[in-house]
Order: sequence, then structure tokens, then C-alpha cells
Amino acid sequence: MFLRDDAVIYSASDLAAAASCEWALMRKLDGQLGRIPRAVKNEDDMLKRAGRLGTAHELATLARLKETRNVVEF
Repeated sequence: MFLRDDAVIYSASDLAAAASCEWALMRKLDGQLGRIPRAVKNEDDMLKRAGRLGTAHELATLARLKETRNVVEF
């Protein structure tokens, strides 16, 4: 989740979190808005690695698709 101008932009993980506990999502939003202190996040090396690998995979797949198809990006 992040703020852009006056809009709150939710990620897929935010929506999944809301499905299990809407109050946790609201607490995170309150932290983003500065109403309460933000929750401390612990760094997770495995999660960061999975994110890097996932991004690399998505970019490679997109490049392959662009070679054979008309791709519209938004």
C-alpha cells in the first residue's frame, strides 16, 4: 500500500491481508497516514530473493511475449 496524492493504492498482498484481517489493513493504513507509528518490519532475505527472482521471471516472460505478439502495457 502506498499513497499517491490523495489516493490510497492497494497491492494484491494488501487485499489478501484484508481478507484475513481487515483491522490489520486499517492499522497499516493509519501508519501510512501518520495517525499512529508505523509497524516495524523485519527483513526477510528469502522473501526479498523470491521477489527478485519473480521480477526477473516476469520481465523475461514479457520479453518473450513481445517477440511473438502485440503487447499492450498499462
